[in-house]
Amino acid sequence: MKQISNKEYEAYQRYQADKLYGRILTPDELRIVCANLDNDPEKIGKHMGSRGSRDFSRLR
Repeated sequence: MKQISNKEYEAYQRYQADKLYGRILTPDELRIVCANLDNDPEKIGKHMGSRGSRDFSRLR
């Protein structure tokens, strides 16, 4: 059986927390947001940016 490293386990824990608190969108939720914003890329970008800045460097 494969063992995971502590770093992988911590990343999974962060993913679970993000999922629990609604910081991860499902494909259906994303479709709803896009439809409500008339599929306008600028409006979608502004909306997603207003959800809060995130540090994506930890995903590397």
